[in-house]
Amino acid sequence: MKSLKALGAITLCAITTASNIVGMIQERSYMNEKIITVIGPMFAGKTTETINIMNDGTLKKLNMLAFKHSWDKRYEKTRLATHPDPKDPEKQKTFDAIAVPNSETLLNLFKQKNNKKKIDVVGIDEIHFFNPSIVSVIQEISNYCPVIAAGLDLDFRKESFDHVSKLIQLASKVIKLRATCSKCGKKDSARYTQRLIDGKPAKYDDPIYLVGGKECYEPRCSKCHICKKKR
Repeated sequence: MKSLKALGAITLCAITTASNIVGMIQERSYMNEKIITVIGPMFAGKTTETINIMNDGTLKKLNMLAFKHSWDKRYEKTRLATHPDPKDPEKQKTFDAIAVPNSETLLNLFKQKNNKKKIDVVGIDEIHFFNPSIVSVIQEISNYCPVIAAGLDLDFRKESFDHVSKLIQLASKVIKLRATCSKCGKKDSARYTQRLIDGKPAKYDDPIYLVGGKECYEPRCSKCHICKKKR
């Protein structure tokens, strides 16, 4: 995987605090972009910031359209949804979305909706779940309106999702979020997603995809992340 610094065509917006994104929303500068990728580990706030942009557009009377992969049924089947806070359930944010099984269905539905009424912004959550053709689909949609694509850039083994890497290279803006490491507690240090099975680090050769939340995933920094390859 290329480092983000090596991607010369990208305007890299390394964001670790919400204030930077608030500024982008206040200025509505997201309307000037073609493809915005919101990437980072689990619990970094990717869905939260995507919903913030979608809500802002709705308040400004823009026609916002959100999609999610149908695999993601953790909290809401037909809404983008942040991870719930057991201490304060009202903090959970949601936004109406269409659940789709693949990229082709997403594109067809976008065209149908756009033909009826012009779509101003498309938001797509959990892009790492989609098949590789999501790249060309997002490129096509971006010819009509800005696309916000949010998801993991790395799997639990710290290896890149190829189609997400391609989207990063194509993006006009990249929002890279970090989280607080769940192990050492260092703020904005967690770049990786730790998978846990029965409380222990997952094996390197475990399946790439496992839909879950706090019961099997944690954000961790490079020192605290564990996933050993077999020798």
